[in-house]
Amino acid sequence: MRMIVICVVWVWALVLLPASRSYAAPELYSGFTLVDPQKETRTANAWLVVEYGRIAKVGSGPAPRGPFAAVHDMTGLYAVPGMIDAHAHVVTGPFRGKIENGKPVIGLASADKYTRFNAAIRQAVAEENARWDNRGPVSASAELVGVRPAGQTPKESPIVQTAVAVSRALSIEEVLREGSTEASTDSNVPMNLKIPAITISGGGSGSGAHSLNETFDATDSWRGTQRALLLAIALAR
Repeated sequence: MRMIVICVVWVWALVLLPASRSYAAPELYSGFTLVDPQKETRTANAWLVVEYGRIAKVGSGPAPRGPFAAVHDMTGLYAVPGMIDAHAHVVTGPFRGKIENGKPVIGLASADKYTRFNAAIRQAVAEENARWDNRGPVSASAELVGVRPAGQTPKESPIVQTAVAVSRALSIEEVLREGSTEASTDSNVPMNLKIPAITISGGGSGSGAHSLNETFDATDSWRGTQRALLLAIALAR
Protein backbone atom coordinates (compact mmCIF):
# COMPACT_ATOMS: atom_id res chain seq x y z
CA MET A 1 0.00 0.00 0.00
CA ARG A 2 1.42 3.34 -0.99
CA MET A 3 1.00 6.02 1.64
CA ILE A 4 2.51 9.45 1.08
CA VAL A 5 1.25 12.87 2.14
CA ILE A 6 -1.02 14.88 -0.12
CA CYS A 7 -1.44 18.62 -0.04
CA VAL A 8 -3.94 21.44 0.31
CA VAL A 9 -2.65 24.99 -0.12
CA TRP A 10 -2.38 26.05 -3.79
CA VAL A 11 0.65 27.64 -5.42
CA TRP A 12 1.11 27.93 -9.18
CA ALA A 13 3.71 25.63 -10.74
CA LEU A 14 4.38 24.61 -14.32
CA VAL A 15 3.88 20.97 -15.19
CA LEU A 16 7.16 20.70 -17.10
CA LEU A 17 9.79 22.85 -15.45
CA PRO A 18 13.50 22.00 -15.62
CA ALA A 19 14.89 20.42 -12.47
CA SER A 20 17.57 23.01 -11.80
CA ARG A 21 17.83 26.64 -12.85
CA SER A 22 19.40 29.90 -11.79
CA TYR A 23 16.89 32.38 -10.37
CA ALA A 24 19.10 35.45 -10.78
CA ALA A 25 16.97 37.16 -13.46
CA PRO A 26 13.31 37.03 -14.58
CA GLU A 27 12.25 34.29 -16.99
CA LEU A 28 9.16 34.21 -19.18
CA TYR A 29 6.97 31.16 -19.82
CA SER A 30 4.27 31.64 -22.45
CA GLY A 31 1.81 29.91 -24.73
CA PHE A 32 0.49 27.36 -22.24
CA THR A 33 -3.05 26.75 -20.97
CA LEU A 34 -3.56 27.94 -17.40
CA VAL A 35 -5.79 25.71 -15.25
CA ASP A 36 -7.49 27.22 -12.18
CA PRO A 37 -9.33 24.51 -10.17
CA GLN A 38 -10.85 27.03 -7.76
CA LYS A 39 -12.53 29.01 -10.56
CA GLU A 40 -12.97 25.88 -12.70
CA THR A 41 -11.47 27.68 -15.70
CA ARG A 42 -8.90 27.02 -18.40
CA THR A 43 -7.20 30.02 -20.01
CA ALA A 44 -5.45 29.50 -23.33
CA ASN A 45 -2.36 31.44 -24.47
CA ALA A 46 -1.36 32.26 -20.90
CA TRP A 47 2.00 33.48 -19.65
CA LEU A 48 3.85 33.94 -16.38
CA VAL A 49 7.05 35.58 -15.20
CA VAL A 50 9.30 33.82 -12.69
CA GLU A 51 11.63 36.04 -10.68
CA TYR A 52 13.98 34.93 -7.89
CA GLY A 53 12.36 31.51 -7.91
CA ARG A 54 8.85 32.91 -7.44
CA ILE A 55 5.98 33.57 -9.82
CA ALA A 56 5.88 37.36 -10.06
CA LYS A 57 3.19 37.90 -12.72
CA VAL A 58 0.50 35.82 -14.45
CA GLY A 59 -1.60 36.82 -17.43
CA SER A 60 -2.94 35.85 -20.83
CA GLY A 61 -2.76 37.20 -24.35
CA PRO A 62 0.35 38.97 -25.65
CA ALA A 63 3.30 38.23 -23.37
CA PRO A 64 5.18 41.12 -21.75
CA ARG A 65 8.45 42.24 -23.22
CA GLY A 66 11.77 41.68 -21.46
CA PRO A 67 14.52 41.86 -20.76
CA PHE A 68 14.38 38.22 -19.61
CA ALA A 69 17.19 35.83 -18.82
CA ALA A 70 15.29 33.17 -20.76
CA VAL A 71 12.05 32.88 -22.74
CA HIS A 72 10.29 29.49 -22.80
CA ASP A 73 7.74 28.55 -25.44
CA MET A 74 5.26 26.29 -23.57
CA THR A 75 2.79 25.91 -26.43
CA GLY A 76 0.74 22.74 -26.03
CA LEU A 77 1.52 22.42 -22.32
CA TYR A 78 -0.52 23.19 -19.20
CA ALA A 79 0.20 25.13 -16.02
CA VAL A 80 -1.59 23.64 -13.01
CA PRO A 81 -1.41 24.33 -9.26
CA GLY A 82 1.41 22.81 -7.28
CA MET A 83 0.34 21.81 -3.79
CA ILE A 84 1.70 22.23 -0.27
CA ASP A 85 0.59 20.23 2.75
CA ALA A 86 -0.60 22.70 5.37
CA HIS A 87 -2.87 20.40 7.37
CA ALA A 88 -2.46 19.67 11.05
CA HIS A 89 -3.76 17.06 13.47
CA VAL A 90 -4.58 17.23 17.16
CA VAL A 91 -3.52 13.81 18.39
CA THR A 92 -5.46 12.60 21.41
CA GLY A 93 -4.34 9.00 21.46
CA PRO A 94 -6.45 5.82 21.76
CA PHE A 95 -10.08 6.29 22.68
CA ARG A 96 -13.06 4.28 23.79
CA GLY A 97 -16.41 4.82 22.21
CA LYS A 98 -19.98 3.94 23.10
CA ILE A 99 -23.47 4.84 21.97
CA GLU A 100 -25.74 6.81 24.28
CA ASN A 101 -29.23 7.81 23.15
CA GLY A 102 -28.31 6.94 19.58
CA LYS A 103 -25.22 9.20 19.54
CA PRO A 104 -21.51 8.30 19.74
CA VAL A 105 -19.76 9.25 22.96
CA ILE A 106 -15.96 9.30 22.80
CA GLY A 107 -13.57 9.24 25.74
CA LEU A 108 -9.88 8.54 26.22
CA ALA A 109 -8.77 5.43 28.07
CA SER A 110 -8.17 6.34 31.72
CA ALA A 111 -4.66 4.87 31.74
CA ASP A 112 -3.63 6.55 28.49
CA LYS A 113 -0.78 9.03 28.76
CA TYR A 114 -2.64 11.25 26.30
CA THR A 115 -5.23 12.08 28.93
CA ARG A 116 -3.00 15.11 29.51
CA PHE A 117 -4.64 16.56 26.42
CA ASN A 118 -8.12 16.26 27.91
CA ALA A 119 -6.80 17.45 31.27
CA ALA A 120 -5.38 20.58 29.61
CA ILE A 121 -8.77 21.30 28.02
CA ARG A 122 -10.58 20.88 31.34
CA GLN A 123 -8.09 23.16 33.06
CA ALA A 124 -8.46 25.81 30.35
CA VAL A 125 -12.26 25.69 30.66
CA ALA A 126 -12.06 25.98 34.45
CA GLU A 127 -9.66 28.93 34.27
CA GLU A 128 -11.80 30.74 31.71
CA ASN A 129 -14.97 30.26 33.75
CA ALA A 130 -13.18 31.43 36.91
CA ARG A 131 -11.88 34.50 35.11
CA TRP A 132 -15.43 35.53 34.27
CA ASP A 133 -16.91 34.38 37.58
CA ASN A 134 -18.98 31.72 35.77
CA ARG A 135 -21.08 34.30 33.93
CA GLY A 136 -22.24 32.43 30.85
CA PRO A 137 -19.90 29.47 31.41
CA VAL A 138 -18.05 27.83 28.53
CA SER A 139 -17.73 24.08 28.13
CA ALA A 140 -15.80 21.61 25.98
CA SER A 141 -16.33 18.02 24.93
CA ALA A 142 -14.60 15.42 22.75
CA GLU A 143 -16.68 14.35 19.77
CA LEU A 144 -16.17 11.89 16.94
CA VAL A 145 -15.81 13.87 13.72
CA GLY A 146 -14.61 11.16 11.36
CA VAL A 147 -13.59 7.54 10.99
CA ARG A 148 -10.94 6.15 8.68
CA PRO A 149 -11.32 2.37 8.57
CA ALA A 150 -8.37 0.11 7.86
CA GLY A 151 -7.66 -1.08 4.34
CA GLN A 152 -4.90 -2.03 1.95
CA THR A 153 -4.24 -2.04 -1.79
CA PRO A 154 -1.94 -4.92 -2.83
CA LYS A 155 1.34 -3.83 -4.38
CA GLU A 156 0.52 -6.14 -7.33
CA SER A 157 -2.59 -4.04 -8.07
CA PRO A 158 -2.57 -2.28 -11.48
CA ILE A 159 -3.06 1.13 -9.84
CA VAL A 160 0.03 0.62 -7.68
CA GLN A 161 2.15 -0.75 -10.50
CA THR A 162 1.12 2.14 -12.76
CA ALA A 163 2.08 4.66 -10.09
CA VAL A 164 5.46 2.98 -9.66
CA ALA A 165 6.02 2.97 -13.43
CA VAL A 166 5.14 6.66 -13.72
CA SER A 167 7.52 7.52 -10.88
CA ARG A 168 10.32 5.59 -12.53
CA ALA A 169 9.67 7.28 -15.88
CA LEU A 170 10.08 10.66 -14.16
CA SER A 171 13.13 9.49 -12.16
CA ILE A 172 11.26 9.96 -8.89
CA GLU A 173 12.40 7.63 -6.13
CA GLU A 174 9.46 6.00 -4.39
CA VAL A 175 8.87 3.75 -1.41
CA LEU A 176 5.79 1.58 -1.00
CA ARG A 177 4.71 1.82 2.62
CA GLU A 178 3.45 -1.51 3.84
CA GLY A 179 3.45 -3.69 6.95
CA SER A 180 4.22 -1.67 10.08
CA THR A 181 4.24 1.69 8.30
CA GLU A 182 0.56 2.14 7.43
CA ALA A 183 -0.74 5.68 7.46
CA SER A 184 -4.13 7.32 7.75
CA THR A 185 -5.25 9.10 4.57
CA ASP A 186 -8.42 9.58 2.55
CA SER A 187 -7.54 6.39 0.68
CA ASN A 188 -8.57 4.33 3.71
CA VAL A 189 -12.29 4.51 2.95
CA PRO A 190 -12.22 3.21 -0.66
CA MET A 191 -9.62 0.59 0.27
CA ASN A 192 -11.88 -0.63 3.07
CA LEU A 193 -14.65 -0.93 0.47
CA LYS A 194 -12.31 -3.05 -1.70
CA ILE A 195 -11.91 -0.21 -4.21
CA PRO A 196 -8.29 0.09 -5.43
CA ALA A 197 -6.86 3.34 -4.10
CA ILE A 198 -3.52 4.95 -3.31
CA THR A 199 -2.20 8.22 -1.93
CA ILE A 200 0.69 9.90 -3.73
CA SER A 201 2.98 12.76 -2.86
CA GLY A 202 2.01 16.26 -3.91
CA GLY A 203 5.67 17.20 -4.30
CA GLY A 204 8.29 18.81 -2.10
CA SER A 205 9.46 17.36 1.17
CA GLY A 206 8.43 17.75 4.78
CA SER A 207 9.61 16.82 8.23
CA GLY A 208 8.33 16.84 11.81
CA ALA A 209 4.77 16.03 10.76
CA HIS A 210 2.07 16.91 13.30
CA SER A 211 4.52 18.70 15.61
CA LEU A 212 5.45 22.26 16.48
CA ASN A 213 8.59 21.79 14.39
CA GLU A 214 6.77 20.71 11.23
CA THR A 215 8.39 22.17 8.09
CA PHE A 216 7.89 21.97 4.32
CA ASP A 217 10.45 22.49 1.55
CA ALA A 218 8.82 23.43 -1.76
CA THR A 219 11.96 22.74 -3.80
CA ASP A 220 10.95 20.95 -7.03
CA SER A 221 7.38 20.58 -5.72
CA TRP A 222 6.19 20.91 -9.34
CA ARG A 223 7.32 17.32 -9.88
CA GLY A 224 4.48 16.06 -7.69
CA THR A 225 1.91 17.80 -9.89
CA GLN A 226 3.65 16.50 -13.01
CA ARG A 227 3.47 12.94 -11.71
CA ALA A 228 -0.17 13.23 -10.59
CA LEU A 229 -1.22 14.45 -14.04
CA LEU A 230 0.73 11.74 -15.87
CA LEU A 231 -0.65 9.07 -13.53
CA ALA A 232 -4.22 10.23 -14.10
CA ILE A 233 -3.69 10.03 -17.87
CA ALA A 234 -2.09 6.58 -17.62
CA LEU A 235 -4.93 5.20 -15.50
CA ALA A 236 -7.59 6.69 -17.81
CA ARG A 237 -6.23 4.93 -20.90
